[in-house]
Amino acid sequence: MAIALVPTGRAEIWVDAVREMTALHLTRRLVCAGVVIVGRRGEFDAVAERAVQQLVLDTMIVDYFVVGDLMRRLEPAIRSARRTISPTVRRELEGFTRREMPYCYLCGTDLTFDDAGPTSFTIDHVWPRAYGGDSEPENLLPACRSCNNRKGLTPSWSLYPVQALVAGFELEHSDIMEMPKEMRFAVQSRAAAAHAAATSVSLKEAFVNLGRPDLPTVIDISVSVDVFNLDFAAK
Repeated sequence: MAIALVPTGRAEIWVDAVREMTALHLTRRLVCAGVVIVGRRGEFDAVAERAVQQLVLDTMIVDYFVVGDLMRRLEPAIRSARRTISPTVRRELEGFTRREMPYCYLCGTDLTFDDAGPTSFTIDHVWPRAYGGDSEPENLLPACRSCNNRKGLTPSWSLYPVQALVAGFELEHSDIMEMPKEMRFAVQSRAAAAHAAATSVSLKEAFVNLGRPDLPTVIDISVSVDVFNLDFAAK
């Protein structure tokens, strides 16, 4: 695959993207099916566990003896995907947001708390529930309603349509301002993932450490601007 992608000038980046897309797609399939299986039983009992084990075998080409290890990872993800944010956690995060972080972690806009408009306060799962993200403070950050809706269930920069996110050439400031939110999210998500890997912090901590997001900046003005030619910038 890497050899075939050499003409792009970004072979390694694209290989990483495809690998991550594949792993995340498989994760989503397993978690989604597992949630349905457990939901039908009403609990994660022995019957549901056996059904999920069979699901793993039917979905993946793996040796039976590694299913146990996969189940140890999949079971907590399925449980998390079935849990929602409790009223207590919601109140705690709103209080934290009002005191210390009254802006959307995805776009940087000031949040409002007394309306249901596009800038109103919502809570986003940094790692989405659909992929096993927990509904505890360690995985939650404040986001405006607009960004939360646009981000949806996307867990990573690689699952945005990065092959289609091309902004143009020799951009003006107005061009950068008009970039779709999905393009900004992809740039920010990629930067957060790299920061988390380099510093051994959680993904939430990585987003917080990056700071309040500003418009992304162009890395190399001599070539067209896509996700890989943009860098995250903080205000």
